[in-house]
Amino acid sequence: MLMTAPLPSPISLKDIAAEAGVSVSTVSRALKHHPRIPKETCERIEQVAARLGYRPDARLAQLMTYLRKDKPSDVRCNIAWIDTSSHPEEFQKPWNIGYYRGAHERARQMGYHLDDIDAEEFRLRPQRINSVLRSRGVEGVILPQFWDNHPVAGALDWDAYCTVFLDEFSPRLHGSRVSAHYYWNIQLAMEKLRELGYRRPGVWISDFIDYNAARAYSAFIPWALERWFQKPHLPIPLAEGNSGLPAYLKKHRPDVLIVHTNEALDFLGKLGLRVPQDIGVIHLNLASDVEGWSGINQQHDEIGFAAVDSLVAQLQRHEMGVSRVGKQIFISGEWQDGFTAVPQ
Repeated sequence: MLMTAPLPSPISLKDIAAEAGVSVSTVSRALKHHPRIPKETCERIEQVAARLGYRPDARLAQLMTYLRKDKPSDVRCNIAWIDTSSHPEEFQKPWNIGYYRGAHERARQMGYHLDDIDAEEFRLRPQRINSVLRSRGVEGVILPQFWDNHPVAGALDWDAYCTVFLDEFSPRLHGSRVSAHYYWNIQLAMEKLRELGYRRPGVWISDFIDYNAARAYSAFIPWALERWFQKPHLPIPLAEGNSGLPAYLKKHRPDVLIVHTNEALDFLGKLGLRVPQDIGVIHLNLASDVEGWSGINQQHDEIGFAAVDSLVAQLQRHEMGVSRVGKQIFISGEWQDGFTAVPQ
């Protein structure tokens, strides 16, 4: 009978603790880079674990996550939503409220309270924000449309918090980020215009909007125009405001206009153009202020959900500070048929 040698027992946290001369709980926290464990201790324990050949038990971690998922939590006020917008109630406006609503709802479902922090209150004394966050027990922050030139950005003790950026603002700040999948969205929009039978799409969006979509619009639209639509192709002016729109329409005569403003229908009406009879319109960020229009629903509620999920995952792993890797989660938008663009 063939005899096989027994498999060696896997290295446990207890083995590492005995070798390093610390408690098992210290080993557990150090391997997760808990902020209360000194950096030097974490590094030493990691070296011991590597030398002994320790490997985490993925099945056990999955089981523990499953067991905890329905466990009620008494955690209060330990994640925060930091708004650096200079406009009051920016995230109560139709085109932004979905982010806020989704994040707060997901935090509630996960047993957390998402504390609202207005960064403008700390503009003159930005360092105070850290003492306020500490006093409220905040360990994780969501930074929606975060401006890197705000005084709070320079004062925030980044290493003390898990962080998630929401949307594509301030791309120079690396870190975990959740945003709309702008490249997917504009591709979907152009495909739908082709299916509807439009031949000469025009684009009237601002440089600010294109920049905060990571230049996805100006990157994909020329490719789509070249391959899918009638020549000569219309330019992409990236103009601010509507002052140049009448001349653009007169010169290029698009049969459909791609916009990112809720003023488009009123403005076109003042020019004597009927929508959709004379010109179609699609909006790249549908919200309640443009209800019934054709275009892209960016699914802001889902983006808010995903931001909290990403932050909670970091908190569970004790991944404090801004990630150097810059992990990014993209939420794909959905096309919605409406009255502003119809089959040709």
